Amino acid sequence: MEGIENEFEDDSEIEIFTPEELRRLFASARAELIPYLAIAAFAGLRAAELVRLDWSDVKADYIELKKGKAKTRSRRLIPIQPNLAAWLAHYRQKSGPVTQFANMSKQLLWLAENTAAEGKEDGTPAKPALTWKHNGLRHSFITYRMAIANDENIVASESGNSPDMIYRHYRQLITPEQAKAWFSIVPTPAPA
Repeated sequence: MEGIENEFEDDSEIEIFTPEELRRLFASARAELIPYLAIAAFAGLRAAELVRLDWSDVKADYIELKKGKAKTRSRRLIPIQPNLAAWLAHYRQKSGPVTQFANMSKQLLWLAENTAAEGKEDGTPAKPALTWKHNGLRHSFITYRMAIANDENIVASESGNSPDMIYRHYRQLITPEQAKAWFSIVPTPAPA
């Protein structure tokens, strides 16, 4: 047993997207990626949970993550924030997988590359492509949600983490004003 190392706990800095970066991701995303992005950004599901998510689990007011689909193997209900409802309204289906892609990591890396904007004729500089942040949408959700809820128990319940983990890693990273900007991102123009 001496040769077996203890499990490594990642204490690296939490990387989150800014509201402007998220807007750029949405603007560059193919339609098939929008539900994945919206649920990850505004409900905080893990990537593995999202690829197992079925539209039948996405209710009007909450997402039901059944224990067989959750990392922690315990059922949880994640409230659908008003802006998430706006994003999902156009894409919602009765059943079927929320994402159609077998390799979401590759899709997300391509999406980040596609956020580069060319310079304008008036000399406005180009915007470089975004760098994809590992678990960035989930970390962003938890960080912004914590700033609004100000209660690690609520956020832990929604995200499937322990309150201690939420408190240690996500508390006071951003302001409530920044969190309001995150949760005010809605589709423009709104899908019909």
